[in-house]
Amino acid sequence: MKAMRSILLLGLTAVLSACARGVDHPVEDYRRVADYKDKFEVCCLSDIHLSLLSDTDYEFNYLKHVIYSNILLLNNDEDPANDVNLDIATATNEQLKAYAPDVIVLNGDVFQTGDKSLVRRFFSWIDSLDIPFAFLYGNHDLHGLYGEKFVEQEVMKCKNSLLINPHDTVFGDCNYYLDLKSGDDVKWQLIFVDSNTYYGLDYDVVHDNQIDWYQKVVEESNKAPNLTFFHIPFEEFEKAWQYEFKGKAHPENGGDYAGPSDCWMEDTGVAKGYRENEFFEKMEELGATKGVICAHDHTNNTDFYYREKGAEPIRLIYGTKTGHGIYHDTKIMGCDFYYLNADETFTRKRVNVQYENPEDAFVMTSRYINSGGKER
Repeated sequence: MKAMRSILLLGLTAVLSACARGVDHPVEDYRRVADYKDKFEVCCLSDIHLSLLSDTDYEFNYLKHVIYSNILLLNNDEDPANDVNLDIATATNEQLKAYAPDVIVLNGDVFQTGDKSLVRRFFSWIDSLDIPFAFLYGNHDLHGLYGEKFVEQEVMKCKNSLLINPHDTVFGDCNYYLDLKSGDDVKWQLIFVDSNTYYGLDYDVVHDNQIDWYQKVVEESNKAPNLTFFHIPFEEFEKAWQYEFKGKAHPENGGDYAGPSDCWMEDTGVAKGYRENEFFEKMEELGATKGVICAHDHTNNTDFYYREKGAEPIRLIYGTKTGHGIYHDTKIMGCDFYYLNADETFTRKRVNVQYENPEDAFVMTSRYINSGGKER
């Protein structure tokens, strides 16, 4: 990345984070554009954690079943008339096209302790699906047997990659966005932000000039509704968790914790960045972000409506862990689908795809989540 991503470079990171604010490129330099349609479908994969120990053939087969899990849901429906006579593992892209999401988001930690061959093979595979995809760095993606620019170079070779990196002064290497347009109008934005990696032995945060960049992106679209994706959660995720699980009162007289949509957390807390920032406050000020989607905590699948001073709450969502790399809970493993509606709302569908039996899939309903996986 622009700053050496090493836990040993605390001093250098501190110096770089203190650099002058500002965005030295036109906001258009970070933009991709696609056609909007009602219920535009985004498939979000989180924390795959491919490594040298991974059985890549099996992992890719699992991931393919995750991405096309709408077929599995139809086939697992009690109505035989809904069944789709397709074998996901062997079907062609053309056969699968009707069930493909419009965009795939890889929300960090695709890799951990991999090598060049693994990185090349993964991006060759996902590019072969012929679905546009957005890549974001997590805190582990550069922990491998390759240089810090290698992953980016491989992503940029893919014809379906959306990644843009102007090599500017904005902190991080994956700050970019996708405008979804109908004619000349931006109907929705997908905003991708680099939450960086480490600050000493702690997790880093989104930096001030990234927040400035985010503001420019939102204002450029006349504050079209957006979903914002990054890997490491900010402190408001923890505040929402504290209010819900610890019974703490909201500290702001004018604020109002709006409550959970669904909660599933087996961890003891939120692995947030090392300090507070003003990212959520800026989101509330601008009023365009409808949902924030992070990853990072594998057995955390909370989904909170949260506000402090804003008129409308913003959903703070942990993405469902994808793949079995390092720690996980198979009761909440698969992916999330986000549907961007024409009325400026969005819906989320959490899909559990069984790792040992990838042909099995089901939607994780509120009842399932809130019962701890005991009731489907």
